[in-house]
Amino acid sequence: MTKAAMLLPNYGFDPTEAAIPYKYLTEKGWVIDIVTESGKSPKADQMMLTGTLASLLGAKAAAKDAYTNSLSASTSFKEPKAWNDPEFSLTQYDVVIIPGGHERRGENKEDEPSKGVRQIIESRHLRSLLSEIWPYTRDKDGSSDKKMVTKDETGNSILYDRKMTTLPEHLERLAHSLTGAFIGDYYRTYPGRYTAALVQECLATPEQYLPGLLNLTG
Repeated sequence: MTKAAMLLPNYGFDPTEAAIPYKYLTEKGWVIDIVTESGKSPKADQMMLTGTLASLLGAKAAAKDAYTNSLSASTSFKEPKAWNDPEFSLTQYDVVIIPGGHERRGENKEDEPSKGVRQIIESRHLRSLLSEIWPYTRDKDGSSDKKMVTKDETGNSILYDRKMTTLPEHLERLAHSLTGAFIGDYYRTYPGRYTAALVQECLATPEQYLPGLLNLTG
């Protein structure tokens, strides 16, 4: 039996990136624990589920169904584990899943970051937990958010000496240009910065960065 931890911010995670693997893997017999910072039940990016954006760029029907009837209906989702619990460790898991996300400020504007996924990216304690399991991992891959969160106590990313990729910057710029007038910096985790540049800053040399698919700049 494979046991996995799915790390989620309190709000704003991508419902497709979380719910589709959760449904598929649990149906295959995996046990998946939902883990949030303090054990609060999380909330997905509502712009991906309802409203105008959902109909155009939001989650597809299969993802909405998986979120409603599988992920959010699970006991683990309603009663998550807390990564800030002193007794919690990722060493008990075979797999760690870190979905990405976009949505901006949540309900508690004073206590939470301006973007949900930044709760994961900027958690020093979570970085420490990930550093503990890094030497034992085989498949070191994931979303851009995962690449930014995985820094060790030296300040370097634990992916420092690895080859990495992201969505090409020109596509991120295009998404922001087409939607910025309507939804502001929704697609920008850090205003004024692009994910490709942020990830490249985590690497030892520029040659380690490989532009993602649909690269139109060479």
